[in-house]
Amino acid sequence: MKSKLYPAGIFIIICLSLIACSQKTDTVKNKEEVKAENTEAEADGDSDQNEELNDEPPENQENAGDNNEEPDVEDLVTEWSAYENERFGFQVNYPSEWHIGQEPANGDGVELYYVGADQIYVFARHFDGEYPSDLGLFEELETDSGQEAFLHTQLTDTGMVFYSMVMFTEDKEYRLNAEVSEEFFDKHEQVLEEMARSFQVADTEGIQPVSVEQLEWDLYRNTRFGYELSYPDYWKAGEEPENGDGLQLYSEGENEVIVYASFFNQEYSPDLDNFKDFTTESGEQAFIREVWQNDSKVQFELVLIKDDVQYNLRANVTGNFYERYKEVLHTIAKSFTIVEGLENGNGEVNWTAYTNGRFGFEVNYPVSWPAGSPAGNGDGMPLYQNGGNEILAYASHYMPEFGPELSNYTEIELNSGLHAYIMKEATADYVTFDLAVIEDGIEYHLKGRLSPVFYQANEEIIEEMLHSFKLVPGEEG
Repeated sequence: MKSKLYPAGIFIIICLSLIACSQKTDTVKNKEEVKAENTEAEADGDSDQNEELNDEPPENQENAGDNNEEPDVEDLVTEWSAYENERFGFQVNYPSEWHIGQEPANGDGVELYYVGADQIYVFARHFDGEYPSDLGLFEELETDSGQEAFLHTQLTDTGMVFYSMVMFTEDKEYRLNAEVSEEFFDKHEQVLEEMARSFQVADTEGIQPVSVEQLEWDLYRNTRFGYELSYPDYWKAGEEPENGDGLQLYSEGENEVIVYASFFNQEYSPDLDNFKDFTTESGEQAFIREVWQNDSKVQFELVLIKDDVQYNLRANVTGNFYERYKEVLHTIAKSFTIVEGLENGNGEVNWTAYTNGRFGFEVNYPVSWPAGSPAGNGDGMPLYQNGGNEILAYASHYMPEFGPELSNYTEIELNSGLHAYIMKEATADYVTFDLAVIEDGIEYHLKGRLSPVFYQANEEIIEEMLHSFKLVPGEEG
């Protein structure tokens, strides 16, 4: 009996298990349906919430994005400093905490920031009238001072940002440039713009020029080639070279101003197409130019060609010197005058006479020569005094023990019939001569000390001077 009941029990158990599984499946289905219904409800609720958010005023949306904006300039810069450039006369503000660099020798600008690969610098240079080819990429910018500038930002191939502001005046170009990383630029863009807007060019640019109206002037006269010009009396002019072609008017440090002449040679003459026409105060037609070299050196040059002679005034100076003395150099050029000389094509000499009233003598000399002033005691006067060359005419009471040793002299007869004595000596450096006349207890002298080149160029004139010497009535003669 026990074996018959066993299969029936198994059957009952299987049936009960099937019923339980069916109920579980229904339960899971009910849960999934509830979950789906809840999800749909949530979605509907979110949609309603979004619609409510969209209905909020715009200022709430702007406030929601404040955390992503760039920092204000006030947050980055607590204090500003100003860099002023003396040479080109401009000013720009920069954050005081930045440690700026040193100005270069040419004084054109300065590095305002240099950390790692990030650098910001400001400078100026002379503008030749040709605007940069990429200026069309720049946007116009009005600075705080109301001056017109141009601004451009560009991402370079190296991943750096190039930020550039440029400003032009009639003959100057000013720039504020930055080469920085994108990260630096994103953070400091407003700072750079503040700096650009602060850029200002002074009404009177750069170094204050010397006022020519307040200067005293000296006159240099060249007797070999026949020209003269004025220059500031406080300039320490040099001495004429042995060939007597000109004079060094100024020489200090890197600055030199010279004037000279030579016989015209087309092969070595400058290309005058690069010069501008220029007229001196005396009406001479000349040519003038200024050439800036590497924005730190200037060559200023005047060229005048007349009667197979080329006259030159040349200044090789620093930019700072030129900015200061530009008007002075133009005034010197304006004063350039052609006068009578030995080798400037006219071959004629106009004479004047020096008469000594105390000792009673007279001698002729060229009117164009730079004569000195009469001595205070009235004994004589320099008839030529320039560039280390000197010719003196003077007299004194004759004292045999101190008088000239006439045995070393040669006796000659002057134009007046007066007998005199002459002595000449020549060395590699100088030619000296002395004309001596002793008459009625007075000894008279016409004495010179000249470079060999000057003497050779003026020998005929000197001979005429010597033979023109004569005695006239005087207080003590």
